[in-house]
Amino acid sequence: MKHITSLSINLAVIVAALAIPVQMAAQHKYTFTEVPTLGGPNIYANQTGAKNELLNAGGALTGGADTTITDPYCSDTPDCFAEHAFIFRNGTVTDLSTLPGGFNSQAFWINDNGVAVGFSQIGVNDPLNGNVQELRGTVWRSGKIVEIGTFGGNDSMAQGVNNRGQVVGFALNPIPDSIAPLPWPTEMRAFLWDHGVLQNLGTLGGPDSWAFFINDRGQVVGISYPDSNPSYVCDTPGANHTFLWENGRMQDIGTLGGSCSWPEGLSEQGRIVGWSTLAGDSATHPFLWDRGSLTDLGTLGGSAGFGTSVNNKGEVVGGSDTADGGFLGFIWNDGMITPLQPLPGDCFSIAIRNNSQSQILGTSVSCDGTVGRGVLWENGSVTDLNAFVPPESGFDVIGDVLYLNDRGEIAGNGLLTNGDIRFFTLTPVGGNAAASASAAIQSVPQPSASAAHGKPTPETLAKVRGRLLPRYHIPGLPTGNNRQSDFVAVCGVRAHTRRNHEIQIINPDPDQCCSTCRAGAASTVGAAPALQTHRPGYVRWLDQRHRPHD
Repeated sequence: MKHITSLSINLAVIVAALAIPVQMAAQHKYTFTEVPTLGGPNIYANQTGAKNELLNAGGALTGGADTTITDPYCSDTPDCFAEHAFIFRNGTVTDLSTLPGGFNSQAFWINDNGVAVGFSQIGVNDPLNGNVQELRGTVWRSGKIVEIGTFGGNDSMAQGVNNRGQVVGFALNPIPDSIAPLPWPTEMRAFLWDHGVLQNLGTLGGPDSWAFFINDRGQVVGISYPDSNPSYVCDTPGANHTFLWENGRMQDIGTLGGSCSWPEGLSEQGRIVGWSTLAGDSATHPFLWDRGSLTDLGTLGGSAGFGTSVNNKGEVVGGSDTADGGFLGFIWNDGMITPLQPLPGDCFSIAIRNNSQSQILGTSVSCDGTVGRGVLWENGSVTDLNAFVPPESGFDVIGDVLYLNDRGEIAGNGLLTNGDIRFFTLTPVGGNAAASASAAIQSVPQPSASAAHGKPTPETLAKVRGRLLPRYHIPGLPTGNNRQSDFVAVCGVRAHTRRNHEIQIINPDPDQCCSTCRAGAASTVGAAPALQTHRPGYVRWLDQRHRPHD
């Protein structure tokens, strides 16, 4: 077994063969780079369910990468490589290592100063959680690794960091949780860690809270339960509401009339974007909270929509059901919602990120729901990101995980021909670094919004909506998928993951999926894992030990 003896190990990675300028037009070219791993097969993004930021303003990229080390605590999953947090900068990948005793770590956020935060194992089994390894919120800065403690419980996790070095996340206390929102049996509390001082931010009245975002103004956004009552319609077992914490006070920003809300972004101006259920909890709409006002952004004619990102100009992007039963990405600006059409020949899309240059990243999905491609919308055109990838690389930008900074630099994940998951970067070169990534020879005008694609089947729509789900990969925890490319599908239909793992929820009525799943009326081909809804109508693996093998 390989032994890590230093905190930061700069790998002398030869990336010249991987960093290939691709001429897209006379005035622009992009450099495509496949990001190396730390010796193992895969690279992972944050899979906690909260939005993350793995690409900073200077183009540094973070996440978690497989090493050559065998994880002795690995369950019977085929991927038993220990995973370490890393930073990729200027063609070099740096192993950020783990806290003493730990085998796995992962970074969830990197600020513009290169400070990364996430979690690390500490080499101690948690007796309250099936003896899986305890986790600690972790800060990597200036070549040093810093442990964030807990509030007396056995785990903590850092989710975000601002440019002032203030860190947010959650930490457990020792009090038994009356709702138990995640695999941990004690209460979780949102925290603010400020240069060594850990502050409990409290809750909205229930037992749990979790901080996702912090901007440079010190505003903190996350979720919390307003009471201790269980819920069968929200992302978590309780009625999760979005909170804003500032000036020592946590406030509930409210919902659009329903039981649940979830934040997906926080701008430097304090705008919050996300989604909320409406009265009756049968519909979900995107929202924008701005200076005390919560606005329903509407949909593209269907009953469900989600806001996914807001830029510093107040432009919101996301995805929505359409009146004809499809699903399309959208941009909302000054009260108007506009669809973002997929690539020609595709039927569905979802917008994931936008920057202050009004560039938008997202996914275009085939009409049968089986193929996704990362795309860029800009100046009325849509561009397949695979057009910037040298064909000989064998790299497929699938559009599941994408990042974008204000310089127009792009990063994300994709698949190699053997199915391994890798990260890539696309860097504008020649002239202004923020130059348009569009190219006349590759970009195409958006198809007409009235273009007929045909009404999708429930199974096809299930596959498409499955792409909205965060992919879970937290080493050592019994939650989540082991591979990002394994995604699960809607209740009431049979669908396949990328690896052709068949999953079915035995329930003829998708509208009743959530309560039925929670009641345990679920089965899979071969095994019956515990299941939990993530968004209305969806399920995810809760026990990777029962997850089908590759």
